[in-house]
Amino acid sequence: MLLSILLIGCSKDYYCSDVRIVPMFIGYSPSDIDTILVKQYSPNENFQTLIDSFEIVNEYSTNYVFLHDTIGVFYNTFKEIKAGFDWQISIPAINKNLWITHIDTEKRTMRCNWGIFSMGRTNCTCSNRIFSLQMNNSQMVYPDSSLPWYPIYIKQ
Repeated sequence: MLLSILLIGCSKDYYCSDVRIVPMFIGYSPSDIDTILVKQYSPNENFQTLIDSFEIVNEYSTNYVFLHDTIGVFYNTFKEIKAGFDWQISIPAINKNLWITHIDTEKRTMRCNWGIFSMGRTNCTCSNRIFSLQMNNSQMVYPDSSLPWYPIYIKQ
């Protein structure tokens, strides 16, 4: 019996991952955003319950991408700005705070097969699309596409 289960294979539902949100700074100098503080809060509590925080520093683990007057901050940490929480982004050099709330996203699952005969046949990675979010009470709507990350545009 056990041998037949291993040979035939099984399947299981997995939750799709949430996509990273990447800050894109318009009109900022690199020195303005050399350090960015990010705080994670429980959603829909008006930033009352702090869960975690992390710092993005312009050094080896961060890649600043320059596109005309915009700087994209791609950071390599285990912590990411994602759906399911409210977020505060602080820019200490210019004493500016941004508030991200109401991240509207999919909640998909994917059935993945496993077992000897199903190995390598099913790609068991999927991600949830972001539909919209609010930054400082302004709505940002994302087009109908599957992006590997979602930008938030932060103007000077």
